[in-house]
Amino acid sequence: MKRILGVVVVLFLAVGLSFGQAISVNGGSIQGTITDPSGAIVPGASVTITGVDTGSLRVLTSDSAGFYSLGPLNPGNYLVTVVAPGFRKLQVKTVVRTGTATSGNFKLTLGESTQTVEVNAGALQVNTEQAG
Repeated sequence: MKRILGVVVVLFLAVGLSFGQAISVNGGSIQGTITDPSGAIVPGASVTITGVDTGSLRVLTSDSAGFYSLGPLNPGNYLVTVVAPGFRKLQVKTVVRTGTATSGNFKLTLGESTQTVEVNAGALQVNTEQAG
């Protein structure tokens, strides 16, 4: 039983290491966490990563911990756009290099304040007294 467990652990490590090598040989990545002004995580944020040089476009969503990751990416210039309800749209230019994980930790700012108009529809009052 211990021998089988040992083989499984070795295979798991080999697969993990080969994946890491694939990223370093083929390109880099962009990964990070989306937070609000107080540092709280923002789950469900839409993260669009556009290759400025290639025109490639990938759309991701931050997970329940506010985290996202994309790779391997070809080295080059990228535009990262982050959109979440209640926050201003954020656009950041970044550079991906071979063998590196480019930081994509972004802090969103609160969106423009919106004006709320309340309409209070009370009972209609009718004057039933007529001057005569």
